[in-house]
Amino acid sequence: VTFGSLIIAAGALGGGVFKFGFLPKLESDYVTASVRLPLGTPLDKTKGYRDVVQKRAEEVIAKFSKDGAIHEGIFAVAGGTAGGGGGPGGSRGGSKGSHLAQVRVNLVQSDQRDFSSGDFARAWREAVGELVGVERLSFRYSFGGAGGDPINVRIAHPDIDTLEKTAQVIAGHMKSLEGVTDIDPGFSPGKEQLNVKLSDQGRALGLTERQLATTLRSAYYGAEALRQQRGRDEVRVMVRRPRSDRVTRASLESMIIRTREGKEVPLGVAARLEMGRAYSRIYRVNGRRTISVTADVDKKSANTNEVVSAMQAGFLPNLVREVPGLTYSLEGERKEQQESLGSLGKGFAFALLVIYCLLAVPFRSYLQPFLVMSAIPFGALGALLGHYFMDLELSIMSMMGIVALSGVIVNDSLILLVATNDIRRNGGSAEDAAVLGGARRFRPILLTSLTTAFGLAPMILETSVQAKFLIPMAVSLGFGILWATIIILICLPAFYLILEDMMNAFKWLYPGSKKETDSEPEADDEGPSGEPEPATS
Repeated sequence: VTFGSLIIAAGALGGGVFKFGFLPKLESDYVTASVRLPLGTPLDKTKGYRDVVQKRAEEVIAKFSKDGAIHEGIFAVAGGTAGGGGGPGGSRGGSKGSHLAQVRVNLVQSDQRDFSSGDFARAWREAVGELVGVERLSFRYSFGGAGGDPINVRIAHPDIDTLEKTAQVIAGHMKSLEGVTDIDPGFSPGKEQLNVKLSDQGRALGLTERQLATTLRSAYYGAEALRQQRGRDEVRVMVRRPRSDRVTRASLESMIIRTREGKEVPLGVAARLEMGRAYSRIYRVNGRRTISVTADVDKKSANTNEVVSAMQAGFLPNLVREVPGLTYSLEGERKEQQESLGSLGKGFAFALLVIYCLLAVPFRSYLQPFLVMSAIPFGALGALLGHYFMDLELSIMSMMGIVALSGVIVNDSLILLVATNDIRRNGGSAEDAAVLGGARRFRPILLTSLTTAFGLAPMILETSVQAKFLIPMAVSLGFGILWATIIILICLPAFYLILEDMMNAFKWLYPGSKKETDSEPEADDEGPSGEPEPATS
């Protein structure tokens, strides 16, 4: 039954019954909608989008309001973010700019309303819908979690056009996945600009790109003609074209460019003028141009690891085969999760090795430490059952709780095995030692486990936001020690007898290990370790 339960638990864990999230995200008492428009969008236009989002928020508030007020106020801003820092809407374009807007609804505390912040955010997102001309519309209602985005696919390719098209394909695939929200293709076209390229006729006249750029800069920005010192200040006198000649494209094309030979030619003849956009930011990793496609995951509808694993299993490898030269890597929360779990796994393995060495020395046995440590997997099973009954996702805090649980389980197992060895050393048989050892140490083992579990109960049952971050660790410890106690009291004596039978079966490998005398009984006086025990009178 015990080993069967381990097999079932492993199958359930691999089959997705137990969901895993890197760090628990806790719902806050405010919901924030961030709008990012193309860089250079006028402030008046941004205010229009802000007003639309705010109006939809008021409609959702009226829908949720039943017995009283459900919010403490609405804060709306255009031209920046409500927090003044790099918020979700302005993470790529900065926290300030005429293209950014943010609306924040401050809800009452969770115990004063019958809905969660996530429910409000989902209703608000549905009410706003798709806004034409918006680069990104994101809703945030939680804090905590990892430092990066839940989904972050970084792609690299030598050709920038191919890179942008691939980013759009990935973003389109993410839109088809259930529970994936706040998708950002990862690139912003930036402000509109005029690109000036030297024509063949201008090159034939002896003009160069440098000369062309210097002339344009002097005409529109100004050329320094004089410096004057006025007290402690230095005044620069700049010469440039009049304002009336710097406001239209026609005046730019008709501007006269003088060659080195003194010839004059209009700019429209010496160069080609094309409309384009400049990138607001360019990202490179190891010298390669990259784009990061990011998205958020609604925990109520999907699991981040399952979504990313599904993309890794089929979509991303197929995309790499279809686009030669494309490479990708998973960043953000996924990368931090792999690094943290890898570090925790190495530390746990080292801790188990140290525990084994510390137990092997006093027992003077290579096998009995395995008996003491055999209950650790069953404690992890109890932790899984605790998360299932409490409807919690596994997280890195749960794993830390399991690591801490291992030390407590070793204490209980050690108490039982020491008592069993003492009885065996005093002349008792293996069966008597297994039974009497458990009976003799039943009370201290049970009291140790119950006091630990009941001491953690207040934290497990706490509903405040401050405690929810530690609840997964407390659940691993509390439920794991209760389940492991049953295993220790019932199964550890059985494991002891199984090891005894194995040693008796392979007794022929140790000839001369037991010396028989007339004064000593012919009873089997070998312990489970296979080593001779001292004779008793």
